[in-house]
Amino acid sequence: MIYMDRELEEYRQIIRKYPTYQVLEYFFNESVDIFNNYNNGIRWDNVPIYNKRFGRKTQECSFNVAQWDLVEACFYSIKYSNDYRSNVVDENTFYRILNETRMISEKLESSSMPKENYLYKHLICIGNMEFDYEIPNIKNKFNRLYHIMLSINNNSKYDQTKKVCYINFKNKFYEITGIDYEKYIKCYMLLVLLSTARKESNLMSLVDSIEFDANRLEFNKDEMKAIIKFQSRDYSFYREYDNWNILKYYPIVQLDKYNNKYIVSNISSLLISFSEFMYWSIRNYYKDINSRDFTSYFGHCFEYYLDDFLGYYKINHTKLDEGTDKKPDWKIETQKYIILVEQKAALYPIDTRVITFENRIDKLNEYLNNNIKNAFVQLNNYDINSSKTIIRICLTFENIYLEELIQDLILPNVSNIKGERYLNWIVPINDFEKLIILLNMSEEKFNNIISKKIELERSSNKDGRGFDKLLSSYRNDYIDNVIDYFGKITDDLKNALK
Repeated sequence: MIYMDRELEEYRQIIRKYPTYQVLEYFFNESVDIFNNYNNGIRWDNVPIYNKRFGRKTQECSFNVAQWDLVEACFYSIKYSNDYRSNVVDENTFYRILNETRMISEKLESSSMPKENYLYKHLICIGNMEFDYEIPNIKNKFNRLYHIMLSINNNSKYDQTKKVCYINFKNKFYEITGIDYEKYIKCYMLLVLLSTARKESNLMSLVDSIEFDANRLEFNKDEMKAIIKFQSRDYSFYREYDNWNILKYYPIVQLDKYNNKYIVSNISSLLISFSEFMYWSIRNYYKDINSRDFTSYFGHCFEYYLDDFLGYYKINHTKLDEGTDKKPDWKIETQKYIILVEQKAALYPIDTRVITFENRIDKLNEYLNNNIKNAFVQLNNYDINSSKTIIRICLTFENIYLEELIQDLILPNVSNIKGERYLNWIVPINDFEKLIILLNMSEEKFNNIISKKIELERSSNKDGRGFDKLLSSYRNDYIDNVIDYFGKITDDLKNALK
């Protein structure tokens, strides 16, 4: 521990050399470049290495720059430095800060005490961190949340009574924030579009520099600035945290030296925070008043969402009555298979989306036990006598990474498994949607994919067993064409600005 204290202090001394506002501005521009040109959130650079004595370039090394690296470095600059430093942030500084931040993260990680199945769980945490920054994943999650919280939520076909703890999400968002959600969405999306196009990190300057017809967009510059201020946090806010992910959820930073400047620290974080802001605003509101109404009702909404989706593609599905023994949510039947589905709507906790936070494994265990393990218990509480192959699916709203590893961790601890263990699967909603769309298109192709999946699971294939591999060549028609609110909103804004 004394060794790590010394290492941390050396890192702090390095990061303190550079003014935070320059770090934020420089790193923002780098994040825009990655966002515009690299869908997976990672860029590989050839970085020159110089002989210090003679000042000559001796070689080049390959250096990967990831969005999460940029966010982490910005967080530590806010936490340990300030705006009143004299050194200039340039290209060499950029790579030095990134490298030093990466090295201290690795040292903090290696200093953690090994635990049971530690490596697997460490990989799952890395996956959580990386998936968040993949652009398709950001857009997909936004479309689903928007559809649930503004369309499904107001569809009278679904229960809107106290029985399901009904919450009018749009009204509750306004009650909490004082902002109309649809106006908020349009303002925020415009900020994202302008930031990616102009590389202007100061949002107030960005708003002042544009001209638009407020009547066509249904909001004005003052309302845009009010949302910026509402979403922003000053340095003191971040310094209360040890987990750098907090900057991902609150990426707009009010500077200290220039407190009228509001800087976007990372463009991907701006999009992530925007896509999930209604969800977390309302969830945290109910958490603060010690109420489970939101988590209960959102779970029902996820069921309504799936019913809507399965009905759209005319899939033979039945909602199962839970009864006294907890059972799965759905039964889907094809000519060859019976698929039992238990839905889990909970999102991964923020603490599992980092590899240095010391409690992340405990938080991951809590999530897996409360959601994944419970789902498989419910799935196996329900027995069917049929000659068809019975498959049990834990369907997650979250984009689970390395689901086969999680199956291997969880299933041996489920005592009521019926049939073959390898027919119990974790399937994230995006892969499930692709699978059902394929069933609608061609049951023969669907059967072929399912057969491949069964064989991969039966043999415990080490090269990957998830549907993300099997369905990689298929697009998600539902997200791309049926509920693409993201595309519609951006197109409307672009047309209004022409």
